[in-house]
Amino acid sequence: AARKLFSPLLRDGPEREEERFHEHARKVVDAFDTALQLIDERETLAPMLMALGKVHASHGVQAEHYPLMGFALLETLAIELGAVDFPPDTVDAFIEVWGSIADGMRAGDASVHS
Repeated sequence: AARKLFSPLLRDGPEREEERFHEHARKVVDAFDTALQLIDERETLAPMLMALGKVHASHGVQAEHYPLMGFALLETLAIELGAVDFPPDTVDAFIEVWGSIADGMRAGDASVHS
């Protein structure tokens, strides 16, 4: 799923692809961590997410990509944490948080496409 999501980064040959893929994956994790830390500080988080949404829209990311990314993040967390199945309340909390992040980014995307 991640390779498909990040396919625009994977066009420059195997070595450059791998480098760009890992670099972007690190940025995704860092941005997600920052968003989690700021989740209760909407006045700080909202402009950051809108700016991130604008950048992603300019690279061709579309609204339907956000649920895929949320799923990929949740699946990656499960693998990395060794959790076969998260409890339903954990999944629900993740979906709520990711939904807020994705909504903020889509707001930036909307400003690009309006």
